[in-house]
Amino acid sequence: MNSLLPTWAQSGTTILFTSWILWVESGSLLDLVNKQTRWSIYEAYESREECKRDMKGLINSIKTSAIDRGEKVSDSERNALVFEKRGVSRSAHYYCLPADLDPRPRN
Repeated sequence: MNSLLPTWAQSGTTILFTSWILWVESGSLLDLVNKQTRWSIYEAYESREECKRDMKGLINSIKTSAIDRGEKVSDSERNALVFEKRGVSRSAHYYCLPADLDPRPRN
């Protein structure tokens, strides 16, 4: 894992240190096999507990929206969702990681 510089967020005159990042790894199942998934930062948090709580809420919200769109959704205890519609599968994995860790593969 790569190292990130500490993440800082500025709001007005207050500067907050964020120590946890909610990462999302997404792509097709073939992308997962070929290690070509897309990584993105969803949000930064001050505590691991806050990150995990929001991650669970995000997963539930995304799952509900996908089902409402007619997609078949499978989930697991490992904070992942697999979506299938018209024979095409894609997945999303959610991770709360310390801000100094970057899970993206090095090129």
